[in-house]
Amino acid sequence: MNFSSRNWFCVLSFVVGFSGSLYGQGPFGPGRPLGGGFSNGSAQGQGQPKLRGVAQELGKASDRFLAWRIAHLEGAEWFTKEQEDLRESYREMERKIREAVTEDRLDEKKGRELLVTLVKIGKDANLGAKATEVSLENLNDALQQASENNAKAGTLTPKLNQIQWLVSEILFYGSHTSTLTSGKVSSLKRKLLANEEKEKDAKQDGKLTEREIESLEESVLEIWGGIVKSYRRHE
Repeated sequence: MNFSSRNWFCVLSFVVGFSGSLYGQGPFGPGRPLGGGFSNGSAQGQGQPKLRGVAQELGKASDRFLAWRIAHLEGAEWFTKEQEDLRESYREMERKIREAVTEDRLDEKKGRELLVTLVKIGKDANLGAKATEVSLENLNDALQQASENNAKAGTLTPKLNQIQWLVSEILFYGSHTSTLTSGKVSSLKRKLLANEEKEKDAKQDGKLTEREIESLEESVLEIWGGIVKSYRRHE
């Protein structure tokens, strides 16, 4: 996949403004077969399996998304075989960012900003190994400075955070590949940011009720349902 610098600038600008294993448990884990339909937890689609917020629920588009993810977020496109050590450092940095968000030690907005910086580093990897190493070290320092030392058990929402991060990645992918229209991306982005603000408000008192967690998860699964519909429309 070859994309122009202008395309990358547009995509990265979008993400900044938006401000386990790939097949293991979590947002990239295997989803339950959906048959002919799905439910997003609302009245729509009753009798069908509920969405879980995993990439495989995208249907045929899931392979294309996961291939894009390996190429760009895991660095397969940016690094040659001779640069395997650098690519491993790049992949480790991506994992650290994602886990810090999942563990509530880093908010989603800052996580997306750091991810944008990481992708820029990968795209510029041909400028030299030393420059890439220094850039990755600086990014790791920025992550450490922005992250909380430890997660707070009373407000930890790993499932919610995993799904919200997956939505962020899908919107990045959809914008970059034009597989989602700009209007669709903008609409979903607004909904996601609203849910993240709702999450912050709910956590301000240092604790979350089961109902608050359920409400937040239901909201993000509604957003995810809109994404799944868009990608599975022509199957």
